[in-house]
Formats: sequence, C-alpha cells, structure tokens
Amino acid sequence: MASALVAACSSDSKPTDPIPASDAGNTEQTGNEADAGAEEDAESDAGKALAAPTITMVMKMAGGLHVTWTNNERDCDAIEGERKTKGTPGTDWAVVFTVPDGTVDNKHDAPLQAGTTYTYRLRCKKGADYSPYSNEMSGTP
Repeated sequence: MASALVAACSSDSKPTDPIPASDAGNTEQTGNEADAGAEEDAESDAGKALAAPTITMVMKMAGGLHVTWTNNERDCDAIEGERKTKGTPGTDWAVVFTVPDGTVDNKHDAPLQAGTTYTYRLRCKKGADYSPYSNEMSGTP
C-alpha cells in the first residue's frame, strides 16, 4: 500500500492519473471531480420551476383570519400572500403579507370586515423568481 501511495504522489504523476486499484474504495473527490459535481447540481436547479406552497387552512380567529400552509420549496426566501374579497365585483388580488422566511408556515390577517368572505393564495419567492400560485382557500371572519 505504501508503494502505491508513493507512486501516486511521485513528481511525474498528473492530477488526471487514475486512482490505483488498491484505493478503489476511497470515495473522496478530487478538486476537478468536486467542481464538476457542483456544476451539475447548479445546472439541475437552473430552469427548475419553484414548487408552490399549499394552503392547508383558513380559520376565523381574533377579528380576522389565520392562514396556514405547507411550504413545498426548500430555501424559499419568502412566502407572499395575496387576498381578494369574494363576490365583490372589481376586486383584484392584492399582496397583503410577505413572510420573510420560508420556514414560517402561518400568518394572521386582521382586522377584517366581519361577514365578508376573503380568498387567499400564496407563492414562494426565491431571489427574483416566483413559484406558481398555491391552491385558493376562503374564509369569513
């Protein structure tokens, strides 16, 4: 084994020389192999659509509505919540909250008008990219 190491480290060996068969069980990557692996990981994430969150509940609570969700995207920078008033003509979606950490999974939206139905949808923000919108869910405070 020592002679194999000496041969592998001799001055005339090159970084691209194959690993001796006696070291075949060694899985440590060389600089070139590690760089290639990192590039492959970056390429596999590039162009990949972000996963949308899933709203799991909209519940009446303390003069408003409490929205909970499952974040389906790792490393999400923020969750952006939009709301519209259901049944009111001309009501468009508007951003009503941004939760600045993808690990938070709930937000209380208050005060809201009692007896009015509000509909929510969410999306993940990562850098300048956004996921598709989540499912929609409604509640009435």
